[in-house]
Amino acid sequence: MGTTRIIPMHGSAGKSITRAISAHTNYAMNPAKTRGGALISAYECSPETVDVEFAFSKKIYTDLTGRTSSARKDVVAYQIRQSFKPGEVAPETANEIGYKLAMEFTKGQHAFIVATHIDKAHAHNHIIFNSTTLDCTHKFNNYGYSIKAVQRISDQLCQKYGLSVVEHPAAKGKHYAEWVAERKGTSWKALLRRTIDEALPDCKNFEMLLARMRKQGYEIKRGKYISFRAVGQERFTRAKTLGANYTEQALCERLMEQVRQPAPQKLPQHVGAIQWLVDIQAKMQVGKGPGYEHWAKLFNLKEMARTMNFLSEHGISDMEQLQQRVAELQSSFSDGLEQMKVADRRLKENSALRKNYADYLKTKPVYDAYRKSKRPDAYRDAYEADLLVYEAARRNLAAFHLNQRPDISALQMENAELSAPKKALYAEYQQTKQEMLEWRTVQGNAERLLRQSEKTLENQRSSDIER
Repeated sequence: MGTTRIIPMHGSAGKSITRAISAHTNYAMNPAKTRGGALISAYECSPETVDVEFAFSKKIYTDLTGRTSSARKDVVAYQIRQSFKPGEVAPETANEIGYKLAMEFTKGQHAFIVATHIDKAHAHNHIIFNSTTLDCTHKFNNYGYSIKAVQRISDQLCQKYGLSVVEHPAAKGKHYAEWVAERKGTSWKALLRRTIDEALPDCKNFEMLLARMRKQGYEIKRGKYISFRAVGQERFTRAKTLGANYTEQALCERLMEQVRQPAPQKLPQHVGAIQWLVDIQAKMQVGKGPGYEHWAKLFNLKEMARTMNFLSEHGISDMEQLQQRVAELQSSFSDGLEQMKVADRRLKENSALRKNYADYLKTKPVYDAYRKSKRPDAYRDAYEADLLVYEAARRNLAAFHLNQRPDISALQMENAELSAPKKALYAEYQQTKQEMLEWRTVQGNAERLLRQSEKTLENQRSSDIER
């Protein structure tokens, strides 16, 4: 269930554009909320230097167009917040949906980052896109129906990924006083909603629901709109003010839907992957009892049968074929891992180069002024931090052995070209890893079955000889 909001982010008097942007991006990219930064993706910018890159584009925009605005009126970026139903979507998938939402809404004309937060019960995206276009010639126009366009795209993507959507979004939000009361746990409306929701499943019709509400201590007033008043509450609360799902008609429909729905059937238990056979003899030697031995024998029989079925389904008739298949998967797994390492190494080098170059550009004017200063020692004391950043950036850039200044656009393009394949490589790597582990388990079980068969045959031969 993807719900969305679009929020303009304004500049602030007394703050540089870079600081105004970083105040928002630093929160969005908080490692504690994004699994150490693993749930951050970006388009035409680097997460490490997004504030500098967004600010730099605005300087170019001003130079090209001559247009300026006050810090308070200037929208430096926009944020889209996209939330999902708890437990409905994996964080990686949520990030992928957020990236596609941002790309389609901005039509690829604005740089953006997507940070997926998992610190709450529901996964949610913070999508921050630059108000200035990539070519720095104009800015995003936040027209009246922007939020509807965002919600439409979000709903389409959620449906494509098999997620729920809000069929009839509420047109009106909570009053601030009600919101504060709900946060404090003192909201009469929140209590009434909760009481209705708890009573509803046990009721077959509307009159039963009213009887249950009276039993909970509520006074009920029937009229054009049904109203409830709890013990200690001064005024009645109309049910229709609780939301579209709590009008008298909606409650009756919810009750009818309950009656129509058949009792939930117990689903068959998921079998899961094949598991390693238990070494019963070793377990008995460490003190396991007869009960465990009985369970382990039954468990091994089931896993033996599943192992043989697996081999039959995959056309494996001897150990040589099985060993060859496991070797192929191991080779594919190793190749995928190496490809991921190469892509990851290049992305890190790319990010480091862009960060150091951004630091260099940001602090070079300070360094130039320091070189021209008539009192360099005093100047250095005043700007020590910036000069240290400049010197470190210059040293790090020298380590790249560049023949010319880095092309930021080319680096951004390379970063985008590497990021998408890396995600595909990771998905393929995970699939190969799971498949390889399953085949290794099958191989281990098959080898153990073979050893047991050989041992049984050997015991039979010994018995025949003794006779």
